[in-house]
Amino acid sequence: SIGLARKNNRLYVLHRVEKSETLQAIAKKYGVSADDIRNANLSQSDKLDIGAVLYVPYKKSRKDVYVSYDAE
Repeated sequence: SIGLARKNNRLYVLHRVEKSETLQAIAKKYGVSADDIRNANLSQSDKLDIGAVLYVPYKKSRKDVYVSYDAE
């Protein structure tokens, strides 16, 4: 991922498409469906352009770790 973004009051992971990636593989990586990604990007196609940035619906998992501290 290359970061997070808000769109239409929802949180998304930004993913830059790399060579040989498929929509199904990206969906599996983030724990969402290919349809979720298509809907987030207003696309009906599975065709991906290398270097394109996709909005992937953010799905919090147990692996997510948040660290908060004061840098005083």
